[in-house]
Amino acid sequence: MIYVRKICIFILSFILVANIFFVSAFAKEKIVVGLDPTFAPIGFVDEKGEFVGFDIDLAKEFAKRTGKDIEFKAINWDTKEIDLDSGNIDLVWNGLTHTPERAKAMELSDKYLDDNLVLVSLQDKKYESLESLRGKNIAVQVNSSSEKVATEKKDLFKEIKSYPDYNQAMLNLKNSSVDGVLIDEIVARYISKKENINIYVSKNIVESADFSVAAKKGNLGLIEEINKFLREAKADGTISSLEEKWLGADPNTQEKETATFFTILDGMYNTAYVYFVTVFISFPLAIVLSSIYLRKNQLINKIISVYTWIFRGSPLMLQLFFFYYGVFPMLKINVGAITCAIITFSLNYLAYILEILRGGIESIDNGQYEASYILGYTTWQRAVYIIIPQAIRITLPSIANEAIALVKDTSLINVLAITEILLITKQIANRTASITPYIYAFIIYLALNAVIVFVFNRLEKKYAIKN
Repeated sequence: MIYVRKICIFILSFILVANIFFVSAFAKEKIVVGLDPTFAPIGFVDEKGEFVGFDIDLAKEFAKRTGKDIEFKAINWDTKEIDLDSGNIDLVWNGLTHTPERAKAMELSDKYLDDNLVLVSLQDKKYESLESLRGKNIAVQVNSSSEKVATEKKDLFKEIKSYPDYNQAMLNLKNSSVDGVLIDEIVARYISKKENINIYVSKNIVESADFSVAAKKGNLGLIEEINKFLREAKADGTISSLEEKWLGADPNTQEKETATFFTILDGMYNTAYVYFVTVFISFPLAIVLSSIYLRKNQLINKIISVYTWIFRGSPLMLQLFFFYYGVFPMLKINVGAITCAIITFSLNYLAYILEILRGGIESIDNGQYEASYILGYTTWQRAVYIIIPQAIRITLPSIANEAIALVKDTSLINVLAITEILLITKQIANRTASITPYIYAFIIYLALNAVIVFVFNRLEKKYAIKN
């Protein structure tokens, strides 16, 4: 019987190991492509929340021909090099201009699409060259080839204004906050065909800006595969057909889209998730640490003071970058963007709430401590039943302010390319070339904060001291 059992165990173990080997051997290689989700028509998010565009179709064709699985991931364009180096993405395939500086920092493929930088202005101005903007304001996208070109000729301009995406630059052009926008010709032609944008695209080319695919420095194998595919795609007409599909189409002949509350509300899930998890982590921990603070242990209190000083004394956005691109990669811990955001937000708001409660504790009269001592309360009993409840009641207005601030601060998670209200708003604004989505987002944030204000007002009335 024992012999039969051993044989069964051996067979099951063999099947398990063989299955693991089989799955590993035949599993497709997965590549993660990072892109700016507002760069229409090259790569952007449509009204269904799907990645579409010239480069999206081209990357999908590459994956199909090479037998790879492909995942598209929205990234912050400012941090594309960091995303590559950290392994967060494998490729940047989204209208990346081939420049000598980028070739030093990343592995670049052969050029696959010809583009140019052109100057865009209002129809009643019609600026043709950068020289014609002498003494005026020009807009560019942050960390783009247009920013590099404008910076090289900065003496021409009154001010160079850099924006996170071209949509914001174009909105400022419409509002006459800037006099011109230096932009990719492909994007400029696409935007100019939209009915609600009355712009002029200069006929003069400022500089060529041909596109390449980027991989992490040293990843020559993947770049060689891409180069082979690009040569084949040019030869068999794949790239030409995609140019006709995406770059020759008039946006006004395509299906119209209206930005609605319901579209923007798709971002509510991640906003609410980060908000409530942060509250449920930071507030109870603040109460626990406040109780520890009451024990008057000098070493522990000093550690708490240093912790609150660090997290209250540095910007939350910087903390997000520090943990996502620094701490977790250095520790070789694979943490998703939303998990990293929750950890960072919790540590940050814990510091603020803890300091608020500490102030409430310090304001409690010494008579409360003396009375609890006479009644025989232990240190923990005094903290839990007497001091902390009073501190919470005293500091409710300040805690309410932090709860309101947290709603607004959740918009910062879009720097990690997490889909939330503001990121979806930007995507819709990019597709519609309209400021209306921002008005909708404004109303949504006001409504969310109105609910929080109502809840805390009820709590303050409930726990107010009656005369």
